[in-house]
Amino acid sequence: MLGVAAVVLSVSACGVAGIGDPGDGAGSASAQQKKDAKAALSVLISDLHALDADYAAGDVTAAQSDLDQAEADWRKIIPAATVQDDSDIQVRFDRLTNNLSTKASAKTVSDGVSAFVGELNHDVAPGLG
Repeated sequence: MLGVAAVVLSVSACGVAGIGDPGDGAGSASAQQKKDAKAALSVLISDLHALDADYAAGDVTAAQSDLDQAEADWRKIIPAATVQDDSDIQVRFDRLTNNLSTKASAKTVSDGVSAFVGELNHDVAPGLG
């Protein structure tokens, strides 16, 4: 019984300290962080469209460069994004990385980019204000 009380107390203390609080992320971002993240999101979406166009044109090297730039732009957004956004977006990056490395069809990459952009617009953008 004492062990259960210790666990409850520990979990309660974590909640008080804000550790693991689902509100971490976008809710605690400053107005400037949200503004910067919103601008980076716009660039990220442009990077993804460039990746799609470059891959469709057969330029895998340029598409990989676009993907690398998109990931760098995502890192600028993370301080204002939610933890859920971060994990979902990382899955999208991993899929695109895999698609490029396995030389997936242009349609597969294009469909992946479209779904990615849709998720960014639907799930991430609203949290940035």
